Amino acid sequence: MNNVTRLTTREQRLDNAADWIARFDRGLREDEQQALNDWLDEDVGNRESLLLMLEAWDKSDSLSRLAELFPEPVQRRNRLGTFAWSGAVAAALSAVAIGLFVVFSGPADTPEPVIAEQRDSQIFETLVGARKTFELADGSIVHLNTNSLIDVHFSAGERRLELKRGEATFTVAHDASRPFRVVVGQTVFEAVGTEFNLEITNDQNIELVVTDGKVRVAVSSPGQGDGELGTIDVPLLETPVLVAAGHEFTVGGDLSEAMIIDRADIEARLSWRKDNLIFRGETLGQALEEIGRYTTVEFVLLDDELRKESVGGMFKVGDIQGTLQSLEHNLGVSYQMVDGNTVLLSKR
Repeated sequence: MNNVTRLTTREQRLDNAADWIARFDRGLREDEQQALNDWLDEDVGNRESLLLMLEAWDKSDSLSRLAELFPEPVQRRNRLGTFAWSGAVAAALSAVAIGLFVVFSGPADTPEPVIAEQRDSQIFETLVGARKTFELADGSIVHLNTNSLIDVHFSAGERRLELKRGEATFTVAHDASRPFRVVVGQTVFEAVGTEFNLEITNDQNIELVVTDGKVRVAVSSPGQGDGELGTIDVPLLETPVLVAAGHEFTVGGDLSEAMIIDRADIEARLSWRKDNLIFRGETLGQALEEIGRYTTVEFVLLDDELRKESVGGMFKVGDIQGTLQSLEHNLGVSYQMVDGNTVLLSKR
C-alpha cells in the first residue's frame, strides 16, 4: 500500500521473533534463510528481539547455531553475559512465546468461555478495555468486545439477543426450531447457519461482517413481538437483505448493498478477538479513535496533517506506552501527558 507508514511495536517484533525460532527449530529453507537475514538487517530491534526470545525460551542449541550464522550480534551478547532477568520479565517473555502476552488498560478477557445458564433473560456487559467470551445455553458462542452490552432472551420459539452498545461476534449453534436473531434498535439480523460480527459505531451506524454462512437483515415494526420480522420501513431496507460470508453491510450509512471484504480486511476488523488491533492504511486519526475504544486515555492530535497520515501495523490492545513509543519511532510524533487521562500529540 502506497504512502502507508508501517508501525512496528515491541510486541510485534517479539511475535515475529517467536515465529522465526519455530521455523529455525524445524530447519530453514533457502528462501526462509534469506528472509531471516533481511528481517534481521531491517532494524537492530529485530536482532535484539530474536535474542530476547531465545533467552526466554532457553534455546541454547538454537542460540549456538545462530551464533554460527550471525556471529556478530550473538557473540556480542555472549561477551556481555546473560541478562539478569526478573521473574516477572521472564514470565512475560515466556508468555509471548506461546501467544498469551496481553496488556490491558481495563479488566482482562475471560480465558475460558463463561457458560450462560438456561434462563429467560440475561444481560452480559464488558467495561472499557475488557473482552469476554460467553457460551450460551444453546451452545452458541458470543465474543463481546470492549464497552459492550447485550441482553439475551431465549424462548421456546426464538433465540433473541439485543445488542445495546458496542460490538460482538456470534458463532451460532444450529437449531432449526428456534431462529437466532440479534436486534439493534429496530434492525434485526437473523442467522442462517452462521458466524458474524456486529458493531454499533460512534455515529450510530450498524456494521455487519459475515464470516460464515449468511445473515438476513430486516427492520421490525415498532412494538413487534417475538417470532416474525415486521414491515420494512427504512429506505435502505425496502426488502430484507441476505448478506453472505465474506461481505459487509452497513445499516444507517451510505452503503446500500453488501460489499465484498477480503480476508485480510476481515482479519484486521476482528483482530480484537486475539487482543490485537491491525491497521491497513487508515489515517492516524482513525487509528487513534479505534485504539481509544480500549482505554480511558484521550488522544488529542494537535496537527491536522498528522491526523491524515496513513498508517499500517499491529498493536496490542491497551498498550498505551507501546503505542506512543511506536508513533514516536515511526512517525516522529512527540507526545505529552498533560494529566492522568489526556495525551497531546504533535509532529516533531
